[in-house]
Amino acid sequence: MTYPDTEYVFTTGNHDKETDGGISDAEFKRIFGFERVGVSCATDEYEIFHIGAQGNTSGVDKEIFYESDIQALDTYLAGKVGSGKVIFIQTHWPLHRAYNWRWRNITNASILIDTLNRYGDDLDIVYLWGHNHYTDVNRHTIKHPGDYLIYANGSSKAIKFTYANVGCMNDFYPTQQSSKETTIGPGVCLSVNIFNDKLVFTYNRLTGGDTSNPVLTHDASITISGTSYWNPAVTEIALRNPFDGQVSDGLTVFIEGTQQVKPGDEFTLNVMLDNLIEGVYAGDIILNYDDSLFELKSCDETGDPVKIISTEKEQPGRVRVLLATEGTAMNEGKVPLLNLDFTAKDTVAGESGSFTITKADFGIMPGGLVYSASSTGIDIPVEELWKPGDTNKDGVINVVDLAFGAYYYQASEGDPNWSFAQSADINNDGVINIVDLAFIAQLILNG
Repeated sequence: MTYPDTEYVFTTGNHDKETDGGISDAEFKRIFGFERVGVSCATDEYEIFHIGAQGNTSGVDKEIFYESDIQALDTYLAGKVGSGKVIFIQTHWPLHRAYNWRWRNITNASILIDTLNRYGDDLDIVYLWGHNHYTDVNRHTIKHPGDYLIYANGSSKAIKFTYANVGCMNDFYPTQQSSKETTIGPGVCLSVNIFNDKLVFTYNRLTGGDTSNPVLTHDASITISGTSYWNPAVTEIALRNPFDGQVSDGLTVFIEGTQQVKPGDEFTLNVMLDNLIEGVYAGDIILNYDDSLFELKSCDETGDPVKIISTEKEQPGRVRVLLATEGTAMNEGKVPLLNLDFTAKDTVAGESGSFTITKADFGIMPGGLVYSASSTGIDIPVEELWKPGDTNKDGVINVVDLAFGAYYYQASEGDPNWSFAQSADINNDGVINIVDLAFIAQLILNG
């Protein structure tokens, strides 16, 4: 159900049971590998419950949902309450009153709507239907929970589930009357991406032109639920049961590097992405730093697959970097994004500066979703350049430092106050005595 970097999920298609006057359910399973009515795919995030088309080409039992199939679905949905999964119901027939070559109602559509609505408050249900013709005004349409479906002439119901067409086929054939269909095939297909708190539906127009000479195109306008989009068309639906606690935050940006530097030191910080989302192709990163303490020297790529497309350093203490891959999604797990080379200024001994990421937006394809990642920064202290004799570490050697040594006179390593007194142990022999005081006095005289 998601693309790219995931398995494809195939289910049956048009009139899948209408072969040689109709096939048995056992024969259906032998051919397709799963039950005509039942789960055709199950993952940790979603399941697909498949209801194959019924009937045969002679018209017996066509355009109907068997009550036994609806009961099987009812039993299945009851067992999924509390699972937190998205449940896709994949069928051949629509639920709405459709117009293809004539108006038609699907028998028992009303009962099936009631069944789905019964679980709509507890489950995220997406009903995907496939029997579509260009003349059906509901082609590439998505209806949200709360919308109404006209399931028969003059009859409608509010739905508590998502209702989506999986694509639009072009049924024009030279032997058909021109009034039935069009010679222009939109060839629209649907992809669904599951994120922590939403579903993202994307319709792409893949083929176009006269059916005698079809061409591949991605430059057509698409209408979803009455709204026109330039290809692709994207819409989002919030999940009733977001994956909080089940799926980790999708993207986190963090900084790796040195823990401490000295004045004048050059050092490198690595900006990393902890990626748990498929389809990340580009990033927009802004990093702020204290330019009174640090100077940015360069911004470098880490290598494939992430490339630096543009860097902006016009504002002091701020660098913005636009990143992109060359046609492949970023890997899941830890992904190096960029390296930043800095120098600690000579005049900042004893101070500490922070590096923070104030923006970390990523482009997800297909669907054109912008995902704002969480981020963590880093603080880097600049060591003090201590001069022997500056016992109180105020940067000046004077009579206060001599008084400090006199105060801790005869203090030695192991004493409870040694951590305070140690700076007066000028010769590092583990005891503060007359030798240390003499050295401090000489430094004062040399001024």
